[in-house]
Amino acid sequence: MLGIVLAWLASELMRRVEAYQIEILLTLSLALGGYALAEALSLSAPLEAVAAGLALRRFNLNHAHGEISHESLDRFWRVIDEIQNAILFVLLGFEILIIPFTRSSFESGGLAIVSVLVVRFLVVALVLGLVRLLQRGHKSSLLTLSWGGLRGGLSIALALSIPNLQNRTWILATTYLVVVFSIVFQGGSLDLFLKKVGKTNRETSILSGSK
Repeated sequence: MLGIVLAWLASELMRRVEAYQIEILLTLSLALGGYALAEALSLSAPLEAVAAGLALRRFNLNHAHGEISHESLDRFWRVIDEIQNAILFVLLGFEILIIPFTRSSFESGGLAIVSVLVVRFLVVALVLGLVRLLQRGHKSSLLTLSWGGLRGGLSIALALSIPNLQNRTWILATTYLVVVFSIVFQGGSLDLFLKKVGKTNRETSILSGSK
């Protein structure tokens, strides 16, 4: 709720200015100020930032291109996204040097990977079932959406935000293994997976048509 309210305020301010530089500064203020405010209120700052970003995009779509410089904002945040992703992967590489991995860490990491995949599949199946009830004929691939749900920086940020408790190292190691599996195996095989699923769907459509 905090992220949505702050995003609405930022969107209204962006609509009232005529310089894209100020609009970019407002989005930066939303990202940094909202994060700091969430921490001050003892809320989840990473989740607040995600909610604010999604809500800001939705609110801005209600305004015409003459009111908000959509293209300039997209270009700016695309560059920021690429830079941050590069830094994230470097930090993920360095993180393996400081996280102690034990046999129990790999066992819990393997169990967590299986659990995440199963929960992702069940949640996507539930959401798609509801969507198809509301929108007849809606087509989405359950397997593609399930396998394509990658974990990354947000998962690491949430794990790092846990207080320095006894089990914090175990949580960090488990989360790290889940993220590495997601990026390396799921992300690396996504192209082949999409081709396989697409081929299977075409064959199913041909068989259904022949019947």
